[in-house]
Amino acid sequence: MAEPSTIGGRLAALRKQEGLTRRDVADRLMVSTCSIRLWETDEEEPDLDSVRRLSELYDTRPEYILDGFAGVRKDQMVEHMTRAAKLNEIQKFCSKADDSDLDIMLMVTRLCQVGKKEA
Repeated sequence: MAEPSTIGGRLAALRKQEGLTRRDVADRLMVSTCSIRLWETDEEEPDLDSVRRLSELYDTRPEYILDGFAGVRKDQMVEHMTRAAKLNEIQKFCSKADDSDLDIMLMVTRLCQVGKKEA
C-alpha cells in the first residue's frame, strides 16, 4: 500500500493503524472531532503543538506527519540502535579474536540461519 501523500492522509492512516476513532483522538488531544475531521481531510492543517501531540500519540516523528519523511517509529529506531550496538560489540570482539574464535562464530551464525529457516 502506498504511503499517504498529504498530512491529512498520514493522520488518518496513523489513527486507523492505532485502532482509534476520531473521537478517541479528539478526547486525548482535547480538541473537537470536527478538528480531527478537518485535519484528516486536508481542509485545515493542525498547528505545530497539535502536530507534536499527534506524533506522541501515534509514536512517530513530527517530520513524518508534516512531510512524509523520517517516518520511522520510535520503537523501530530503538530496534535499529540496539542492532547497531550489537554489531559494534561483534566488531570489537572480532578485532581481538583469533582464528579459532572466528571459526566458532561462523558455526554459530550458520546454526542461527538454519534455525530461522526452520521456524
